[in-house]
Amino acid sequence: MIKLCDFVTASPKVITCLKYEKGESGKIQSPNYPSPYNANANCRWVIEGPINSRIHITFDAFETEEYEDFVTILDGGPAENSSVVMAILSGSKKPETLISSTNLMVVRFSSDAQIQARGFEASWRAASVSCGGLLKAQPYGQTFTSPDYPKNYPNGVECVWKIDAHPGQLISLYVCSY
Repeated sequence: MIKLCDFVTASPKVITCLKYEKGESGKIQSPNYPSPYNANANCRWVIEGPINSRIHITFDAFETEEYEDFVTILDGGPAENSSVVMAILSGSKKPETLISSTNLMVVRFSSDAQIQARGFEASWRAASVSCGGLLKAQPYGQTFTSPDYPKNYPNGVECVWKIDAHPGQLISLYVCSY
């Protein structure tokens, strides 16, 4: 894992933290975890896995002030205006594992000035999306599909299929649906 940014700036009222995580796996946690997080916290983590992967995030512990302090999970990134909100989490119920549709995920945490809770700790990992590969030309039909077919294929995936054939052998390709 490469940590490109890791800084915290503090003022009397607001704590802002930004982290960029890149690699195969890692952990993120709210400020001060497992002690209570600060009032008026505003944190953002950008998680990037390898190309052709999806980010799986699992919360090992989760406790925020319900309806006031939030963890927001965004699919895509790193710019939030190009991301889709996957979940807005609050309270003490441990969330299910969330899976991005691309190799990027943004996690935001914000707290108010009132009650501070223990916060959260989450593990993330990048899981590769298998697609592409080598096909050997055969005298019978073969099939290959895009990832998640018949659903839409995920963003940020690049698939390349190579079809090997003997010299002079004809290859016919029929697209059944698109």
